[in-house]
Amino acid sequence: MREIVIPRKIYYVWIGNKNKPVSVISNIESWRRLNPEYEIIEINEDNFDISSYKFVSQAYDQKMWAFASDVMRIDTIYKNGGIYLDTDVEAIKPFDKLIDSSSFWALENTGAVATGLVFGATKENPILKDILDIYTDLNFNIDNQFETMTVPIVTNVLKKYGLKFNNRKQILKSGAVIYPTPYFAPIHFWGGGKVSKKTITVHHYAASWLSESQNKLNLKNFKRSLTLYIPKIIRIIDILRGKSW
Repeated sequence: MREIVIPRKIYYVWIGNKNKPVSVISNIESWRRLNPEYEIIEINEDNFDISSYKFVSQAYDQKMWAFASDVMRIDTIYKNGGIYLDTDVEAIKPFDKLIDSSSFWALENTGAVATGLVFGATKENPILKDILDIYTDLNFNIDNQFETMTVPIVTNVLKKYGLKFNNRKQILKSGAVIYPTPYFAPIHFWGGGKVSKKTITVHHYAASWLSESQNKLNLKNFKRSLTLYIPKIIRIIDILRGKSW
């Protein structure tokens, strides 16, 4: 019998006081249907102290919900243990095979670790503590968002625990399990890819909690930053190859 280490709790963040679209409700229902013994818990303004991290407060005040969520999810799992999912993630298989490790993480198609895909950990997991220590002293700067993106921050921390630059399943010295892209990122965020027999969840990259105006602003910022985007991915790759930044 497999030992249960990570609590059977699924968390998601929903902030900004916006109604959930049908797609989000459907995704949450897929978690519930495939994991009936799990408690599903929403993290929001009522049960999370936005002022507890200046990064969260600054991002929240500027309505940059995704950046605020980056810290809220890590803090919540650190304090309680459990599994986190973005609301645009659809469950394909049950999660019980994931919870017998101290933590598990998912690789995205850049080769880095993305907490928005899924992650799970025990209460007071030291990896999460290391990530939170970084955010404790970090300010959110809307004009320099790339420098505070969660993907390189989390990936850099996991590299210190032995994360290697390959798209294979890894078990790090801390007991953390790293899953390659077929498990949680079978669909590429730029398009393409396919679900396989290994797939447990699918991330649909919906940005569902953003308003139409915010999505337009993000598109404008993305176009403006396009010449910077590929170098940033290269910098993430450098992290995994042994170069810090």
